Amino acid sequence: MFKNAYSIALFVDAGTTVGSREIIYANRFENCPTGIRYQGGPSAGSYGYIYGNTFTNGAIAIMVSKVGTSVDVHHNLFNGMTSYGVQNTDTTSVNAQNNWWGSTNGPTGVRGSPASTNVVYANYWTTPTQNTQGVWNVFAQRKAGTMLVDIYYDLIGDAGHTYHVTIEASTSGGAPYTISPASQTLSGAVGNGVSPGENLHAVWDASTGGPYTDTSRVKVTADLE
Repeated sequence: MFKNAYSIALFVDAGTTVGSREIIYANRFENCPTGIRYQGGPSAGSYGYIYGNTFTNGAIAIMVSKVGTSVDVHHNLFNGMTSYGVQNTDTTSVNAQNNWWGSTNGPTGVRGSPASTNVVYANYWTTPTQNTQGVWNVFAQRKAGTMLVDIYYDLIGDAGHTYHVTIEASTSGGAPYTISPASQTLSGAVGNGVSPGENLHAVWDASTGGPYTDTSRVKVTADLE
C-alpha cells in the first residue's frame, strides 16, 4: 500500500531492456499526488501492464510520460482523482479500457476522474464492482534463441468452474488467426481444466506447426466447461 506520498508513489522506467515486461498489479494508492509514473522502453518486446490497482483521493492516478512499445491500463479503480485518472503526455495512445473512473459516465462524469488526450477509455465500468469475464492482458514472447513461445494471460471467470483454453496465432499482426498449434506442442495453462486466475502461463513449441516471428500475434480464448 502506498499512502501519503510526498510526490510520486511509484516510478517505473522500462529503460532500454529488450523484452522488459513491467507488471503493476493489485496495489492501493491513497492521498498520493501521483500514484504511478510510467515511462516505457523503446525496445521491441517491452510492454507495461497496470491493472487491478485502486487509487483514492490523489491528484493523478497514473501518468504515462512515454508509452514505449505498449502499455495497457485495465481493471483499475480511480476514486476522487482531482486532476487525472490517467494522464498521457506522449502522442502514442494508451489503452485504458475497462476501468472504473469514479462515475457511471466514465471520466466525463460529474464525479469522474478525468482522462487526458491520447487515452482510450471506451468500455469503462459503470460500477466499481464490475468484473467483465473473459481473457485479458494476453502477452506472448519467444525465448531468445529458441522457438519456444511464452504466453501469459488473465482469465476472469466463475470461481469453482474450469475452462477450456484455446491458443491461435497469426502471421499478419492480427486477424485472421490461421495457425492452430497442435495439442502436443502446448503445455501449461491451456486445454481442458484451466481455472480462472491472473498471469496464467502457457508454452508453445512453435518449431512444429509455426512459423512464429516477433511480429506474430497470439489469440487466447476460453470456454466454460
